[in-house]
Amino acid sequence: MSRWIFFTIAGILLAYKLWLLLLIYGAVLAFLGFGGVSMNPLGVALFRPHHILRVEDPVRFTKFSRRSGVLLLALGILCMIIGGLGYRESRNSAKKAIESQPETISNRAAIITVCDSGCDYTNVQTAVAAVYSGGLINIGTGTYLENVKIDKDLTLKGAGAEHTIIDGSGGGSVFEIARGVKVTLSGLTIRNGYSRAYGGGINNKGGTLVLSESLITSNTANSGGGIANSGGTVSITNSIIAANTAKVGAGITTVGGEVAITNSTVTDGITRVGGKITIANSDVTGNNNFGGTARMTITNSNVSGVNKE
Repeated sequence: MSRWIFFTIAGILLAYKLWLLLLIYGAVLAFLGFGGVSMNPLGVALFRPHHILRVEDPVRFTKFSRRSGVLLLALGILCMIIGGLGYRESRNSAKKAIESQPETISNRAAIITVCDSGCDYTNVQTAVAAVYSGGLINIGTGTYLENVKIDKDLTLKGAGAEHTIIDGSGGGSVFEIARGVKVTLSGLTIRNGYSRAYGGGINNKGGTLVLSESLITSNTANSGGGIANSGGTVSITNSIIAANTAKVGAGITTVGGEVAITNSTVTDGITRVGGKITIANSDVTGNNNFGGTARMTITNSNVSGVNKE
């Protein structure tokens, strides 16, 4: 077999970046070459068998075998080095490509999209079930008739309060947040929720709620028409809570826990039973019953209709 065949095969493998095959091919060549160098009959026969049958000059045959063996051994080692380096580089490149891709439902389900068509899901609750804890759900423009229960750390981001509407259709709280989880809601309108107990719009059952750039309206409950907070933490920023109804705390009811309102408007009043309220740069009006002002901080805000008892 001509030595050029070995070079041709190596060239083809190198040209097509078949690194693993090149590595294996190099190992085979190194074995054959070592056979020639050491005058191993098997190695010699494999790469130059016709010289075994016509031995006219033993000295010449020995020199040829060793030269050919050195050549094949060197080629084999070279192929092994190139193949090994190329294989490692290709694996590293593939790993970097995967790591650089955005997290989607196809890999880690850390970012999920919801919209009428062309997204991962068309239903918010289904997306909540699918996403990993700590993940993000981007909700597109549209009206979603749902009552969403959240039992993991999540961020739900709408396309803006005027574009993304979560409508409870009177079938329960629009959002129910479990104890101990952290949920961020932004860019949403939350409306038409209904609860015979707590939180027509949002029932925070002891979690941490961060609400921003959102509108909570037209929700009804026995307590906390817009938001009911039971021992959790609520942060409201750049949002409006208006036109909600309840027997107690049409806008917000908080039983223990903490509520912070910043750059926002609440027109339905707040009822506090224990806990702490902080209001800054906001308008809070309506039938407010803060249960005393010992644990209240009000800064640069308009707060009216207060029953301090």
